[in-house]
Amino acid sequence: KATVSVLNWRPLPLSVRANMARPSAAALALLLTVAAALGPAAAVPQAVPGALDAAVRFDNRSFILNGERKLLLSGAVHYARILPEDWARVFKLAKAMGLNAIQTYFMWNFHEPVRGNLTWSGRRDLAAFVRAAEAEGLHVVLRVGPFVCGEYYFGGIPIWVRDSGLKCDKCSDPIWEAEMERIVGIAVDQVRPLLASNGGPIVMLQVENEYNGADQAYLDWAVDMANKATAGSSVPWILCHDHKQCAAVNRDASGAYAFKAICTINGFWMDEHTKNPAQPSPIWAAEQFANNPGQPLAWTEDQGWFDQWGVAQRVRESADQLYGIARHHVFGGSYHNHYMLTGGNNYGLQAGGQVVTAYAPDTAIDYLLLRKQPRYDYYAAFYKTLGALAGELLAHPVTTGRVLPSNATGGSGTAGLTSLLHCTDDDPAHMGVLDATQQWRFAPAGSRDAEGNAAGQLRSVSSAKMCLDSQVSHHPPKMTACADGKASQLWVLDTAATHVRSVAQGPCLARGASGMCHYCLDNGGGASLQLWDCKSKGAASPSHQYFYLDAKESGIRANASAGNCVTYQASAGAGRVEVHEYGAAVFLSNTDTTEWLAASYGGARYVLRPQSVQIVNGTTGAVLYDTGAAVDPPIPQRGVGAHVRTRAPQTTAWRVHAEDAGAGLHTLTTVSGPHEQLNLTNSNSDYMWYTTDLPEGVGSNATVQVKGGDYGFVYPTVDAAAGKLHVLSAAMGATNVGQILDVQKGLTGSVKVGGKDVTQQAWTQAWMMPGEAKEIYTPAGVDRVAWAPLTPEAEQAAHVWFRASFDMPAAAADEAKPAQTAFALDLKTMWKGQAYVNGFHLGRYYLVPGECSGACAPPVKNGHCYMHWKDCGKPTQTIYHIPTSVMKPAGNLVVLFEEAAPPAGTTRSLDGVELVQLHEHPGSD
Repeated sequence: KATVSVLNWRPLPLSVRANMARPSAAALALLLTVAAALGPAAAVPQAVPGALDAAVRFDNRSFILNGERKLLLSGAVHYARILPEDWARVFKLAKAMGLNAIQTYFMWNFHEPVRGNLTWSGRRDLAAFVRAAEAEGLHVVLRVGPFVCGEYYFGGIPIWVRDSGLKCDKCSDPIWEAEMERIVGIAVDQVRPLLASNGGPIVMLQVENEYNGADQAYLDWAVDMANKATAGSSVPWILCHDHKQCAAVNRDASGAYAFKAICTINGFWMDEHTKNPAQPSPIWAAEQFANNPGQPLAWTEDQGWFDQWGVAQRVRESADQLYGIARHHVFGGSYHNHYMLTGGNNYGLQAGGQVVTAYAPDTAIDYLLLRKQPRYDYYAAFYKTLGALAGELLAHPVTTGRVLPSNATGGSGTAGLTSLLHCTDDDPAHMGVLDATQQWRFAPAGSRDAEGNAAGQLRSVSSAKMCLDSQVSHHPPKMTACADGKASQLWVLDTAATHVRSVAQGPCLARGASGMCHYCLDNGGGASLQLWDCKSKGAASPSHQYFYLDAKESGIRANASAGNCVTYQASAGAGRVEVHEYGAAVFLSNTDTTEWLAASYGGARYVLRPQSVQIVNGTTGAVLYDTGAAVDPPIPQRGVGAHVRTRAPQTTAWRVHAEDAGAGLHTLTTVSGPHEQLNLTNSNSDYMWYTTDLPEGVGSNATVQVKGGDYGFVYPTVDAAAGKLHVLSAAMGATNVGQILDVQKGLTGSVKVGGKDVTQQAWTQAWMMPGEAKEIYTPAGVDRVAWAPLTPEAEQAAHVWFRASFDMPAAAADEAKPAQTAFALDLKTMWKGQAYVNGFHLGRYYLVPGECSGACAPPVKNGHCYMHWKDCGKPTQTIYHIPTSVMKPAGNLVVLFEEAAPPAGTTRSLDGVELVQLHEHPGSD
């Protein structure tokens, strides 16, 4: 194909564009979108009611900043997860990638860990962060919240809010509303001079975050409160992510539209035209235009994904994400944000729940702040193309597009297939509700389902005309068009055998078997859905066939792995080529998931990869960008292992210091039962000791039964000589979802030792272990305790500190590219604890193997695999970032605290700990 420099491309005059070649109208079909809802751009741009300036305006085509239409191309960067010394470095990389905006969260508990004691300096200097973005010519979207989720501990809410007397948070509770109004006002005051209305870079503010509760009155109040905080400013407030609730906010008492907030969307792109999936999609775009007239399409979170301890890494394909971004702009999108551009790190104790220290690492700029190649270059070329076309694109109203005649060029369709994928009811966007592709309709014999369909058929909710068929394909099972009386579509849910069994019989499939057999759903001993000869409970591996219909959510779950559900894959082979024209900026989209499709446009033939978009110069016919060409390396070859590594010389031997069981700077004795941990530690430490007396007759080998709180860890020690039971509790992060009042850490259940219940005995709680209180992880405090030479026994002990020193590695990269250098600790040979370098708390580490569940990593949408598993059975994170500003030329103090002895069959080795310097991926420019 012809190559044309997009940077030299300019829109043609209207007189020329009017004579451009067009495909035959007789061969075109309308797209399934709501044409009337899209319509032309609003004649008069909207403004925030009462605005005294015109810095920010908007209509359904775009934001208009100081009179100029803007295609806002954004990336999320959280100032709390990156040190100030690195802010400019990241912003320069964002600018070089073609972005023109930065999005960030305001983290309330990062600034006010104690009520009334707010800090706005150093790492917490929000205004300085905004100014640093402005210095690189970037706009800023500030998400104030103050609940932000963000996989950040307590979702950004300070723990002291639990003790304020409120009955609920994120609700119409007067105490919560008073605290929320107070902190939103304080945050806005910090950045008021930086609002676009005052000449600054902040063009949007967000209140709340992904609210999906039932308290509409609270949401209405929150938006009114936020608008009051910026009264007179043209900078609008936005609400994500529930479209219906946000639309209700924008209604007056009569039900008429009255602007209060811009409604935005989070999630993964879906080519859904008829049912609103609460995800970015054509139907969402149509409903947004219809329900919030005059508002632009804003996608606030196009998600990479965070990693969790004990779960394998999840990665995206660049081509898949670029397809979604391009489709967003095809349907009129004018604001898109990568969540994240770089996730940075959950330094210290910042992580929420079981989230690992590296945050959202599969991004264009990785958590080490290095460009992830080739993704970074793919995205840079894409955004520079969009940026060059922005004027032409936004000069034209949103188009409904047309379908071009096309033919397949090869590939294999998967129409109507089923698979076993991770159940989607854990998706924060629709918690407790499965995607339609995992919901099924079934009526027992002698009845019909809710839609009146025949008994015995298993119908997919996502395509009610398709039924599971037992006689078409065994591996995987296939769907066929539903037909009354078709025996191969009839099934029995055998509750006694927990089988999903076919009524029809077919030739037995087992090797050497003869005769006819009923077929049952079978997971093949893993996550590969198939049909196999039904087995009795006495047969080998009958659990492979344990499936049940979840009456509450209508999902068919595999009992052997309740986290996997039978999924009807999004139909392929039914895709098409669509064309959307914005003057001379033309988008050709192949929506088929498996087939290459060829189509003619403007006298030229284009061949499009499955699910890809080609951006075409409508004048010359040249392809300016092809999202399908953004092919990533094979998944096993991705990651920090691909970086050039230089190992730092270790200058002192490892030494060890053990903590005494039960010791702490602060203590509290309760006469009846243990006390909840966070109420005492205020999350200033992950650790607390619980100590009680041993019952009579209990020896040192007694079994201890104890449970920790929400994703907490507990480590019991029986000291028979002293007659004490000690339990070390590790909090491991506070959840970032749900109600803050519901979070419980420490000993939250019964405690038994030697079979005797000691729960209601007197307990002593001790926190801030002596090593923590003396700050022995810092250069100033390291000598406040005695350190012993390392012995094999001490190397495997519990609750012990280790220390050593390393010089800075010798430079191994081109020093003309300092932005492509990072330092890190490789802790692959350790077990579980926390790491420090020169007193800086890198965060938690945990070398538990990451498990994979299902053929596709969650979340799954309409059967489409957005995320893929990487490094199954390996630790989720082994490399831990050290900010460059923390490092010294020589004598870098590394301190590790190991909270527990390694499990049986596992050993830790300090010889394997490395301080390394990492550089750009090979092949990067």
